[in-house]
Amino acid sequence: GNRRSAGFTDEERQSFEKNFLSNGFVDTFRRQHPGVVGYTYWGYRHGGRRTNK
Repeated sequence: GNRRSAGFTDEERQSFEKNFLSNGFVDTFRRQHPGVVGYTYWGYRHGGRRTNK
């Protein structure tokens, strides 16, 4: 995966959990569509929207 890319490191994921999710923020896409693998943002480089990655 992309665990070595900025924004996706284990430390950043843990920080996201600590600073956002534990303070009541929710990932609304995941809440509304549990179990669906999908993304709500795609970068413009590399055709991310086209490939849903």
